[in-house]
Formats: sequence, structure tokens, C-alpha cells
Amino acid sequence: VNPWGTSMFTGIPRDGERPEDVHTSVWALTKREVPGGLVDGPVLRSIYVSLLGITLHEPDEFAEFQNHHVVY
Repeated sequence: VNPWGTSMFTGIPRDGERPEDVHTSVWALTKREVPGGLVDGPVLRSIYVSLLGITLHEPDEFAEFQNHHVVY
């Protein structure tokens, strides 16, 4: 279990905490989830803020767990 308490695979577990709104072309074009897709997981905040095209569409449900060095 990681500090965020979430799986790193899309669609797994089916009824548990898992990545949603993953930045893939399939999701962006069709809103269909790619089952079993591995996400990057935690990343340095300095890298995250420099990424182009990454936007949160809903409030950050993990905001209370983020810190100045690493974000999920």
C-alpha cells in the first residue's frame, strides 16, 4: 500500500480506489477506461508543474496528502 492508498492500475480494483481520468488518448477521445493500464504514480512536484496539457478537472481528492516535494 502506498501513502495515497490507491492502486496504480486503471480499473483495478473494480470497486476500490484506483486511477480515474487518466491522461491517455483513449480516455480523452472516448471517455473509455483502458483496463490494467499502469500509471506513473507519485512524481516530483517540480516535474508535475512543468507538464504541459495536464489539468485536474475535479478537486484534488489527495490534496491533504500532497507535500512540497512529491505529488500524486
